[in-house]
Amino acid sequence: MAQLLCVEEDVSLALLARASLAKLGHRLDIAATGEKGQDRLAAEQYDLVILGHTAPRKDGLTILRNMQALPSAPPIVMVCGTKALDVAVDALRLGAADYVVKDEHGAFFDLLPSVIQEVLCREHLLRARKDTENLNRIAEMVFQNVAEGILITDPDTRIIAINPAFSSITGYTTEEIIGNTPSILSSGRHDKAFYRRMWEAIELTGQWQVRFGTSGKIRMSIPNG
Repeated sequence: MAQLLCVEEDVSLALLARASLAKLGHRLDIAATGEKGQDRLAAEQYDLVILGHTAPRKDGLTILRNMQALPSAPPIVMVCGTKALDVAVDALRLGAADYVVKDEHGAFFDLLPSVIQEVLCREHLLRARKDTENLNRIAEMVFQNVAEGILITDPDTRIIAINPAFSSITGYTTEEIIGNTPSILSSGRHDKAFYRRMWEAIELTGQWQVRFGTSGKIRMSIPNG
């Protein structure tokens, strides 16, 4: 269920939109003026705004700009009449997520729910991608700054990345180590049983670590598959 805000001077139209969207489980609040809509948006958290161009006192494009200036502004779907398609184009240029045309035959009420679903889906995917990018940035910071030496291999156990601590502990530079297998670190002091246990641990958990002499720990990670 999404929390929606409709800014529309035609309250009867907004009520019909509310009934249509309620069938999808969405909740729709209504603001009859742009000022009231901006106040609601500043005070409450909404997943999406439906903005009518004919809102009184201020035109829809001005309200669109003002709403987008608010922190964490949700996506906005512009609603305009058939004679104001240029407004829809301007709204998209200003950053509106999409638009819907109010027609005289009622197709608007069939189209609006599908447009809103599509915009909400896009917004969900965008947030998920941003969350992933943030996690990747954090992981990269840890990788670069952790005191533990880390090497990462591809599924064929060829080394594809090392962190600075790995170079400090082993003395190997990135150029020297990339493309080799972890066997390059073999000291000759371990028997076959040691390496068998190592690979069993990697296959089970995807990683393995060992102390490299007295210099520090080395952790090896290998992707699944």
